[in-house]
Amino acid sequence: MKNFKLTLSLFILLSSLVVAQDDSSEKTINVFGHLGQVSPLTSADRASYNAGSSIGINLSFPNKEIKIFKHPFSMGMELNFSKLDENQSHNDLEINSLVFQLLTAFDKLPVDFSFGFALSDVSAQQIAGSAIIDISHKLPNVGVLKKLDLSIGFRFQQVFDIQKNYRVKHMHGLYGLNLKFGKAIKFNKK
Repeated sequence: MKNFKLTLSLFILLSSLVVAQDDSSEKTINVFGHLGQVSPLTSADRASYNAGSSIGINLSFPNKEIKIFKHPFSMGMELNFSKLDENQSHNDLEINSLVFQLLTAFDKLPVDFSFGFALSDVSAQQIAGSAIIDISHKLPNVGVLKKLDLSIGFRFQQVFDIQKNYRVKHMHGLYGLNLKFGKAIKFNKK
């Protein structure tokens, strides 16, 4: 619980800093939630854990862009909770992550990309790092869900530990499918 409070406080602090730096008169924040499943990728993880669930909330700031190789990326943050079920005698594996994301889309492809770097609280090994790649496809807005933006996505997450001698040690490889839902919130700066 202590780590969760610390992570949540850091998430709120960083999001307020990103919003405070925006100089435009109109602000947009995309708020998304996601529900999905997460599965172990490596044979060692598959021997210890079964597929589990993932839930998260994401804030992205489309007015906050950086350019990498002349291509615009918007910044975002995510709070993600994943749990892999135990297999035989191991305990459940819980991975709670605070993610900094760079989000982009390409004109000729119908998918969105997100590249993230996270501080992760891993139940078995304490604090670790994560690298995350998300690929999502927007679904058509029809019927009752016209006011929501829906996407189906694929996530690859690599969890690693950085040791005292700065060597990176692989901990877990994960992948999963998720359903993202949310909306852009626009408001004027006073």
